[in-house]
Amino acid sequence: MLVRSTLARRAMSLVAVAFAGASLCGCAMVPRAELDRCQAYTRQLYEQKNQLAAELSRVRQQTDQLNAQIIQLRQQLNEKQTLLARYEQRVQEFDRERSEMEQMYRELLAGLHPQQPRLTPEVQRELEAFAIRHPDFVEVDPALGISKFKSDVLFPLGEAELSAEAEAVLREFAQIFLSEDGSEYNLFIVGHTDDRPIVRPETRAKHPTNWHLSVHRAAAVQQFLERAGIAPYRMGIAGYGEHQPIVPNDSEENRARNRRVEIFVLNPKTPVIGMTELGRVHR
Repeated sequence: MLVRSTLARRAMSLVAVAFAGASLCGCAMVPRAELDRCQAYTRQLYEQKNQLAAELSRVRQQTDQLNAQIIQLRQQLNEKQTLLARYEQRVQEFDRERSEMEQMYRELLAGLHPQQPRLTPEVQRELEAFAIRHPDFVEVDPALGISKFKSDVLFPLGEAELSAEAEAVLREFAQIFLSEDGSEYNLFIVGHTDDRPIVRPETRAKHPTNWHLSVHRAAAVQQFLERAGIAPYRMGIAGYGEHQPIVPNDSEENRARNRRVEIFVLNPKTPVIGMTELGRVHR
């Protein structure tokens, strides 16, 4: 009896403890179906939490990639700005050199041999008459002795071979300096282009850059004048590509003006550009 009483008391104690625990957990009065719904909702929230965590990780990764791209773009922008500054500096240097050369040319014409006129009146008249006869080909400044031939009428687009009409005009030009009055003058021939790069493969094969095209055109004029009878020692050539425009390259009309071949008429005792005396002036 004592054993049974003891066991009974222990059993009652265990039931009381279990009941108390169930009450504390709030589950004693919760139906099983409601408990299942709560557990399912908890699992759903847990899965959404994991999905949001994964999405947050992807967003952070994308943000890191965008930040890296921004840094790279900023570096590229800085490089482009540095390159642009260098090009602007080069343009300024070219402009300064051009101004210095023009000033040097005027000084050479006016100062090295002041006892001799720049051009004789006969040669000035011949050049003026030549320009009047061929207004579509050439502009002439007899006072400075500069003849500006338009490349668009001298050469086909992107080429350095003179057209037949251009050869006829240049042959007439050569006669001025084969005459008695013009036979002692020297000629300095300079090629210029506009700012558009050479893109056609067949053109690039012959003239890789505007530098090449400008020099090749100046050489074509020189070679023709030589064939027309002007001695080669009386001539010099140069090419400046697109780097010495006379007007901004902002329209087709202005680009056409910048595409030109200039012929400078030098005093009989003035050395051709690049010879010893001008070399000393440059240094």
